[in-house]
Amino acid sequence: MKEGKASLTAELAAAVRAAEAMKPASERTCYDPLARRLLGPVLRQLARSRLLVKVILWAAERIAPGVPDEVIARTRYIDDRLEACIGEGISQLVILGAGYDSRPYRFEDIGRTVRVFELDHPATQELKTRRVKKICGCLPSYVKFIPLDFDQETLDSK
Repeated sequence: MKEGKASLTAELAAAVRAAEAMKPASERTCYDPLARRLLGPVLRQLARSRLLVKVILWAAERIAPGVPDEVIARTRYIDDRLEACIGEGISQLVILGAGYDSRPYRFEDIGRTVRVFELDHPATQELKTRRVKKICGCLPSYVKFIPLDFDQETLDSK
């Protein structure tokens, strides 16, 4: 991660989720309707074209075999586990290296019952909070953003 720069990995993972969300419901593995809105202007523009998205995913699969599918499978698994945990009554959710994770904003019950702590690099978090404000109108009160440079700081210091 470059000093003062938001995470490219976070952006690319969100782009893969955005591409998956474009598929018809019967064909997709997971659904993140906010992923495209969390992207920067260039990737957001590219994500408007289904054909271009297919070409980009094809290229991504050639460059990093299995990675796009891993992002989708991981998203589905975590979504399913989170939904089960919410049903079991969890009261807190900690997201380490939150990137452009949208779960706190797309899971309806989270805001009513769960306190969320998002930890991530300050540069990534700063950009994300601006985008979340644009999407939601404000930062949700049930989400606490904790800037943490995992290379320089420890979790227990925060």
